[in-house]
Amino acid sequence: MTDVATLMRQVEEIDLGSVFARRWRDLLYSRASAGPMVSVRREKALELRDRGDLDAAEALVTGLLSYRSLPKSMSDIIDAIDLSRGRESDVLARRIERAQFSPQRPQGWIDLADFHQWQHRLGEALKAIDRALFLRPADETLHARRGNLLNANGNRFAALASFRRSLELEPNQPRIREYTDWLDRERSGIEVEFRRPLESIITAAREKPLGEDPYRVLLESRNVQVNGDGTAERYVQFLARIQNDSGIRQLDTYAIPYAAGEQWVEVLNARVHRTDGTVEKARIRNREPRARNDEYPVWSRSWIDLPPLEIGSIVEIEYRLEDLRPSFFGDYFGDDIVFAGVVPRDLTAYTIRFEKDRQLYFHPIGLSIQPVEVLDDRWRTLTWEVVSPKTIDPEPEMPPTSELVPRLQVSTYSDWDKFATWYHHLIRRQFESSEPIKRKVEELTAGLTTPVEKVRAIYDFVVTEIRYIAWEFGVHGFQPYSATTIFTRRFGDCKDKATLICTMLDEIGIEALPVLIRGTRKRPDEDLTLPLVSHFNHCIAYLPGFGDGGLFLDGTASFHGAHQLPMMDRGADVLVVHEDRGEVRKIPWNESQEQGIEEARKVDVKNDGSAVIEIASKFEGDFAVSMRSALELEGERKLRLERLLGSRMPGVEVEEVETSSFDDLSAPVEIRARLRAPRFLEERSGNPVLPPLKDLFQSLDGIADSSSRPQRQHDLLIGNPRSSSLILEIELPEGLKTRVIPTSVDLEGPGVKFYFDSRISGGRLILERRLELSQPRIAPADYPAFKGIVDQIEQHLQQRVILERRGDPQ
Repeated sequence: MTDVATLMRQVEEIDLGSVFARRWRDLLYSRASAGPMVSVRREKALELRDRGDLDAAEALVTGLLSYRSLPKSMSDIIDAIDLSRGRESDVLARRIERAQFSPQRPQGWIDLADFHQWQHRLGEALKAIDRALFLRPADETLHARRGNLLNANGNRFAALASFRRSLELEPNQPRIREYTDWLDRERSGIEVEFRRPLESIITAAREKPLGEDPYRVLLESRNVQVNGDGTAERYVQFLARIQNDSGIRQLDTYAIPYAAGEQWVEVLNARVHRTDGTVEKARIRNREPRARNDEYPVWSRSWIDLPPLEIGSIVEIEYRLEDLRPSFFGDYFGDDIVFAGVVPRDLTAYTIRFEKDRQLYFHPIGLSIQPVEVLDDRWRTLTWEVVSPKTIDPEPEMPPTSELVPRLQVSTYSDWDKFATWYHHLIRRQFESSEPIKRKVEELTAGLTTPVEKVRAIYDFVVTEIRYIAWEFGVHGFQPYSATTIFTRRFGDCKDKATLICTMLDEIGIEALPVLIRGTRKRPDEDLTLPLVSHFNHCIAYLPGFGDGGLFLDGTASFHGAHQLPMMDRGADVLVVHEDRGEVRKIPWNESQEQGIEEARKVDVKNDGSAVIEIASKFEGDFAVSMRSALELEGERKLRLERLLGSRMPGVEVEEVETSSFDDLSAPVEIRARLRAPRFLEERSGNPVLPPLKDLFQSLDGIADSSSRPQRQHDLLIGNPRSSSLILEIELPEGLKTRVIPTSVDLEGPGVKFYFDSRISGGRLILERRLELSQPRIAPADYPAFKGIVDQIEQHLQQRVILERRGDPQ
């Protein structure tokens, strides 16, 4: 080894023939003066470690821990010493830090993968290799390494794809090629056991006449094997006969959804059986599972572009869908299978195989058949087959198909208490606070005296200052972050925002709990009998101590007040996650006035058909949210209002606009505006006509669509309860007078009220219109009465105020 004195002499003897040589000399001199160089310490530390003198070895390298750019050989020595002393957590923390310090350098992620693999954490090792592959996608050694990890994790099909990609990049790898060939011969996926013969089905189908539906599903067979770690292998057979041009369009391509980075799709077969007996295959290219650098997988689709179809053709699709690694939820498994749809089906089958000593729970919904059970030394296999189920006749604004058809749900958990306890255990560490969070809470609540004020201040901060990123919620892609991380990064998804709300409220002694919910515009009749992650796609917070029913807060509702849940949350059955139990609650629907528009207009009509209009509008609920969003930028409010009104009043000019403060998210939005419409009046058969009565949102447009059918089989979903009122005070010039005024009406039916009145007061024409929709869905039995009212409303909306010029003959 070179000692310090020798090194110093070598430094003095350096030829300083260039500026670069002088700089190198200065750097070397500096490091030599500071003590033994890294390479010297490495050699000495190796010698001490091999002699068993760990204390001396550790003392020699301790000072180097602050160097983030240590040579890999030195880092390995430091790690080896820690491992010898049983400090695996220190090694892991250091390797994570090194990888994140230089995230664009693959070696840090490779080193992290090495450690995870040594610790038998194959899923984590695979994630680290994926990060390295994202940076170096043409590295054949990394693809081969990925294949080894996938194969060790039991994912032979995905492993084969990685090995083949490695051979594409570098064909001269005899050992990899030999192993790939062996693996290809030895693989036996679940399709070998569950594949159904199709010849007799195809022959029988050709003997039947074509129906009127776009296509007919001859067979849909879904098969799943649940592994002990919660991963699943799925195999699907799909066979359908084209019956008309619409079917050709719908099945021209076939999409298979999957979570890129966590799942892999392999299309085994895709072909078209033609009417003349020939068979044409689609071109299949199964890509290697995508390595991703993102924190979340990308939800994607694998597309099959089929050969040209014709009426009578039979489409055959066969594919596997395989989980690459266990998800965040560990060995949890859940499934939700539907056995019918909006096209006819001859046979729908579902088979699930799982280890016989594992407990899974099943909840059939509208499914009366019993499964066929097969037991062997290892597996329990259950199969449900539904023959020719009733086809759903699609109707406008009907509930989701899943509410109307036979279904089967499968879960690891039998009740919500066990599910919630498990879920809480997974996320409990995310709610840890920090000094910056504590200081922010103190700042936000300073001078506030009531809990309501404090809750509102914290809620307003989260919805306005923490940027919302819409990531998927589900088994795949679930990546929770701690409140500290969310607060620091200033962005997050729904569960991140709920986590931060709960953590910040806990700092002021207010209990807040995470809530799992399905946010949707079309609220189904939700069956939460069996606990499933897939019941939910959203996360909010619940404050049990506020009011009789508590208070729900949605941190993603950027323009909503603390007491105004978005429409998509209303009416939901939700799970409140307590530490040791789950509480299923129902969020009540809003009252119609809570989602309302009140608008008054004063219209001064001129003889030339123009008008000056003064508008005073008040918006509640989601209507207020829309206006806050549309008119958020004060300098653009005139322009945006002109665009909003321009389609109804050509050439309209907004002369003045005033709004209430948008800062108080809990207050209604009020807008006052003065407009000039150069072509306010229309002409009909030589007479001036007032334009249709429409508020800023045109809230009555499309109401006729809800009564388009003479009768219904399914409920009609009309959305959240809401209301709209519009009053027009119209002053006509001396040269015009009214000729025809719509008749007054007062209508009421199931879930709907409509009122219209016209009158002359003080020389002005007063038109008043009110609409209230008070329930979210109309049952088929109530539909005829509802339709009768809506039809009358539509007829009334067609009536117009017709004017005439004074002096014109009657």
